[in-house]
Amino acid sequence: MLSNMSIDTDAQQQAAARTAVAVRRLLYVRPHGHRMRMNRSLESDREREAAKKLRNLLQSSTPSRAFRAVAATYGLDRYALAFLATRLYSNILTPEVQAIWHWDSNHKGAGHTDEELDALLSHLVLVAEPRSAV
Repeated sequence: MLSNMSIDTDAQQQAAARTAVAVRRLLYVRPHGHRMRMNRSLESDREREAAKKLRNLLQSSTPSRAFRAVAATYGLDRYALAFLATRLYSNILTPEVQAIWHWDSNHKGAGHTDEELDALLSHLVLVAEPRSAV
């Protein structure tokens, strides 16, 4: 009986560890501690503001131009932009998120060009209002 309890405890610990990893992925925290999204205390105002600005820009501009403008204004990296995109597009899936991650936003010659990114995201549909963060 005691051995079964230790197995259950081990299984519970493993399940808790898997849950912690899943939550960390949801919060977009890199394993080495850098946050990919804005500080949680800023999430309410700045992130909502960034999402609304990005949505407005996406209605009249290409995704690459809109992402670059919002990144410059709010100091966001590609990972934070991908997170915002999940709030703004109703049909976004993992391949599109990965395309944003692999976008050559700094024009260094590695990753998707602006034209490639725009083509990869051209089928996405904007939501009427940005969805909540979590």
